Amino acid sequence: MAASAISPTTGAVSKPAQKAIAANSKPEESKSDRFRRLANRRVPRAIKVIAHVRNLASRSNYEYSEQQAAKILTALTEAVRSCERAFAGSDNAPTGWSL
Repeated sequence: MAASAISPTTGAVSKPAQKAIAANSKPEESKSDRFRRLANRRVPRAIKVIAHVRNLASRSNYEYSEQQAAKILTALTEAVRSCERAFAGSDNAPTGWSL
């Protein structure tokens, strides 16, 4: 702990130092627990975003060409395939995308 974290007059520990101490005293999270925690956050969020993309298919609200729709579906399919390759242990990072 840095000398500036403790007040020379009162001996009190600063708030940032208290947070650092508290963070260091937490039990180590296992890789499996971290995976579950992050997957439980990220997968539902990804599904929700895909549902928002699905809403773009509404012809009553949007006008698009078959080529534009195909480009979106190809990009989503390739993103899922990239994810599958990553879990299989052989992924190359996906490139950017634009319509």
